[in-house]
Amino acid sequence: MDTIRLQANAYFKNENDIGGKISTDEIKVLVNGVQMAQVSSEEFKVPANKDFSIPLRVVIPAKKVFENNKGGILGGLLNSVLNKNVKVQFLGDIKYKVLGFSNIYKVDKTEELKIKF
Repeated sequence: MDTIRLQANAYFKNENDIGGKISTDEIKVLVNGVQMAQVSSEEFKVPANKDFSIPLRVVIPAKKVFENNKGGILGGLLNSVLNKNVKVQFLGDIKYKVLGFSNIYKVDKTEELKIKF
């Protein structure tokens, strides 16, 4: 009752001849500038020359949904519905390991989504 847990898949395509491993600890999900959730995944094997998906877990504290202020999800969603758009930002790091080497890639992706009725 204190958290809302969602699962999703992120789809990728590895066009390289070498596979590796990919993981993320905490990618923040911001809606209209307010952090609503964090996305994480276990370390996942990346196949060579294939499409693949990574299972993600999203954890949203229930109190964020029901807060009675500007930062509450319900208030933000109602405002977004009235404005007919919502800005969603993913912010964090993805760690990729291959052949004993690792590299961290920054994630900072923002999309403005239009709400249609």
